[in-house]
Amino acid sequence: MAIPQTTFQLKLPLDLPEEDSSDSALSAENIRIRAEAARRQLEGGALWPLNVQGETEVPVWYEKYLKLIYGGWPWRVAVLIAWLAMPKPRWPSTQDELARTILGLTSDRQISVWMAKNPAIAAQVQDVQFSLVWDELSEVLAAGVAVAKQHDYKGKGDREMIYKMAGILSDKIEAELLNKSGNVDMSKLSWQEKLQLAGLDNPEALIALKKRLQERESIEPAEDNGNGEKYESGADS
Repeated sequence: MAIPQTTFQLKLPLDLPEEDSSDSALSAENIRIRAEAARRQLEGGALWPLNVQGETEVPVWYEKYLKLIYGGWPWRVAVLIAWLAMPKPRWPSTQDELARTILGLTSDRQISVWMAKNPAIAAQVQDVQFSLVWDELSEVLAAGVAVAKQHDYKGKGDREMIYKMAGILSDKIEAELLNKSGNVDMSKLSWQEKLQLAGLDNPEALIALKKRLQERESIEPAEDNGNGEKYESGADS
């Protein structure tokens, strides 16, 4: 399956209630002020984790967060999506900790409400996860090709992947095409299957091949027959 290019653009309006029962004593203005204060702390680096040297470190999900913000997602939801898309273990380690320390909420109860009311959030999490794969795809392919070149059984899985991506290998003939070491073995294939692999299983392709062979023969230089005489390639001896 092809990996789709990720869009971070918000396409649907979201239903994001700003207060739960624990916030009932707070006014809408106080809730807004608390949210903006949390955002300033996050984007200013005050809430970022520390590395082993005790230095501030940018969260691994922060770049995705910025792209989501640029795409029109509310900042709290953007943090949530970017955080959920990261593989575990992740920082913060729990959803409740994310809610309290990063989003300025009293608990993660509001997150559950947002997720339930807005399926677009879960869909965007999946899209961001696809983007993580896309970002690393070139290095993964390079590593796969390097392993596939090994002339032993260790490269079998990578060879199969490369063959399939190149359109050489189909599920129908996979079991017959690869030997135990994962190398191509066409001895068990029928003539029709070999033509299919070569892309010659239709009249148009065969006609084009015949034309190419004729053109090649017409431009090949005369060859020495070993007796000092010249003859045209393909001519009767």
